[in-house]
Order: sequence, then C-alpha cells, then structure tokens
Amino acid sequence: MKGKFSLPAILGSLALVAVAFVYNQYHASNFTLPAEWEAAPGQSVEYTYVRRLPDRNGGYKVADCYVVQPFQNKTGSTADPGCIKKYKLDAICKQAHCIEQSE
Repeated sequence: MKGKFSLPAILGSLALVAVAFVYNQYHASNFTLPAEWEAAPGQSVEYTYVRRLPDRNGGYKVADCYVVQPFQNKTGSTADPGCIKKYKLDAICKQAHCIEQSE
C-alpha cells in the first residue's frame, strides 16, 4: 500500500511553517506601538487573557488574545485597544504598569 503523503509535500509543508514562524517573530520584534496606545505616566493597564469569544450564532470562536481595559493615554484621551495579541500587550507593558485580572 502506497502512502498518501509524499516526501516533497511533507518538506514543503515544513518549509511553509518555518517561513510563517520566522515572519511572525520578525513582525513581533519590530512592532511599533501606535501613539494613541502609549499610556500616560503612572497609568495602570488592566488586561485579561481570553481563549474564546462568543460569536453571533450563539457559539464560540477561538480568540487567543488579551482584552485590554480602556486606559488614559499620553494625550489625555481614552485608549481602547480591545482584543490584542501578546506582542502588542508586551509593547504596552514596556511603558505602563500592567495588571492581569482573573476572569
């Protein structure tokens, strides 16, 4: 019985995964925080890890993100980043005191 997967297909899939991983690492390390997301001095930023969010059909969709509570930015207005990835949260936490809340 012949196998369903050929060696070139397996190697191509592995190469694609490797390129995607390297691209994501590069993108995360070179992320520049938008000016409106820079927290005011002394501002605490509260966030919660969310694995799934409700969808319109009554079910759930996988989110795997961090929901950041609205906070005051350097210009004095309210910033509401919403559901963001870890590298964006890390960029915010470099400039502000971050507090993780339990669900």
